[in-house]
Amino acid sequence: MVQDVFLMGVPVPSDGTGWPWARARRVVAGRLVNAYTDAEADYVLALISRVSIGAARSGTLGVAGLQPVAVAGVENVKIDGVEGHVAWRGLVGRCLTECDARGVRVE
Repeated sequence: MVQDVFLMGVPVPSDGTGWPWARARRVVAGRLVNAYTDAEADYVLALISRVSIGAARSGTLGVAGLQPVAVAGVENVKIDGVEGHVAWRGLVGRCLTECDARGVRVE
């Protein structure tokens, strides 16, 4: 079991068809959080993920890193201020704070 999982800008389908959100929820004992931003802010994710996950072929266009996930037990937190997909790396601390993660030291 895993206690808490925070996914930030993740390039997987948001509707649960191509990625098993429900199965992930079952192995996470605590919180399963999807941190997402606008497609305009993360245009690389908006373009590339649709190709890499086969969204056009599977009939889904929703990407979890760009919108909320409508699966029971998944929390969604919109993160503003992401300026490109590489920016997620530098925003991990701020994202965890905005997601109310336990044990994050602000200093």
